[in-house]
Amino acid sequence: LSRMIHGARTTMRVTAPAMGVAILVGTLLGLVSGYAGRWVDSVLMRITDAVMGFPSLLVALLIVTLLGTGIWTVVAAVTATTWARFARMIRGEVLVTRERDFVILARITGVSPALIIWRHLFPNTVNTLMVLTSVTIGQVILLEASLSFLGMGLKPGEPAWGIMVADGREFLIDAWWLALFPGIAITIVVMAFNFFGDWLRDYLDPKLRRAR
Repeated sequence: LSRMIHGARTTMRVTAPAMGVAILVGTLLGLVSGYAGRWVDSVLMRITDAVMGFPSLLVALLIVTLLGTGIWTVVAAVTATTWARFARMIRGEVLVTRERDFVILARITGVSPALIIWRHLFPNTVNTLMVLTSVTIGQVILLEASLSFLGMGLKPGEPAWGIMVADGREFLIDAWWLALFPGIAITIVVMAFNFFGDWLRDYLDPKLRRAR
């Protein structure tokens, strides 16, 4: 029980920095790509598409194999497979927002691109960013647990849910709870973040609120 409770802390030690870096990099690239357009948009989105085209687990396994196991290696692997989703979604929001009147007027009056991105475009992407973050957290937790389960994530002996499930496989007949309860913990946390993301999307969407 104590290892399973401590495993939540281990999960957050991986999830929090990985999500922070992924959000920062993805949002910045999405804002720049959507506003700049032309060849900048083409280059950045082709890189994004290439990253999204590979299975996340395969890329993470490749990075861990090259860099070795450890918490910061897992953070780097998770970040490398997550930032592209934020870049793609934020870029789509910027493409719509940059054609609105207040952005066009800001361009006409000579406002710098950096100020337009910071004061006009970024605030209009916050809702999408919040929803995408809440949904992606569950996927990041699953990815970290999968790496640990395969023995390619945190070091053996660490109080991590994926490692606990892997260790409990040998005792499924005599001590089934060793693998079951960490698995249940992963399921509950992932489902909780997914449900929260669905609720947040409905709450922040004016059309859905009016329909109710």
